[in-house]
Amino acid sequence: MTDPFAFWYEGKDVSVKAYNIDTSGNEVHVTDKKMNKTYKITLPSLVTMGSSDEKYIYVIQSMSIFVMNRKTEEIVETLGLASYADKVADSENYIVASSQHELTVIEKGSWKTKFITYPDDHMREL
Repeated sequence: MTDPFAFWYEGKDVSVKAYNIDTSGNEVHVTDKKMNKTYKITLPSLVTMGSSDEKYIYVIQSMSIFVMNRKTEEIVETLGLASYADKVADSENYIVASSQHELTVIEKGSWKTKFITYPDDHMREL
């Protein structure tokens, strides 16, 4: 592969680096200072960004978000997104992924997902 590096996320006490291993997968390297762990996990190809909080690491892949438990190193949820996300943000209670036409809002813990369509462009002109 010409560019094996997919993304690098640096959080408060965790570093997540993703590498393209072939056309069907990415190897995600996690260095978690809080949990005093370093490990790798393989995910499908096209991982693009990540985020984290005290309990979980979130990795965006295509139209999905993988939720990894920082303590057990396991994927605890795989959730669908409204569309291909270009930005992700999280707060204490929610993860929000934005795309060109919709927001995906995920409630942490329950993993309930809500899709919110942006108002049409012509509506903003009124």
